[in-house]
Amino acid sequence: MVFVTVFGALLSVMALLISWWTLKLARDSLAIARKTVEHARMDWAQEKWFDLYLKAGRAYNGLEHYQAQYQGSSPLPQSPEQVRDLNQLMRLFYEAHTMALVFPKNAATEALFLSTRFKNAADVLSKEKTKALLDALELLRQKALVDRSVLEAGS
Repeated sequence: MVFVTVFGALLSVMALLISWWTLKLARDSLAIARKTVEHARMDWAQEKWFDLYLKAGRAYNGLEHYQAQYQGSSPLPQSPEQVRDLNQLMRLFYEAHTMALVFPKNAATEALFLSTRFKNAADVLSKEKTKALLDALELLRQKALVDRSVLEAGS
């Protein structure tokens, strides 16, 4: 009878240890899952900033190209080609604005909007607008930077 009592007590202690170990594994798994979810969220956010940076970069390149082609010409489009090129440029700005509008208000998107607000046709040829857009692009680039830990992990 004593043997059964001791054996029952031993089984209870073993069950308690197994339960404790299982609880520890569950807590560790939960901590890993939380870190994984947070890392995935940060990666997603960085990717979205990079997408916006890339879109704004295309608009900046389009503006520089347009200015190189038409600098010194009349601010009002004079030829069908210039009208087409201006429309293509405005489409690039529209695409960047459409993407930026879904981001929370912040200095980078506000700078993008302000730098691409053209009051008249002469603004499109303005070097000040180009500089302002480049400054906005730098703010977006800062938001889009890849976390250093990601780059150093492969080293």
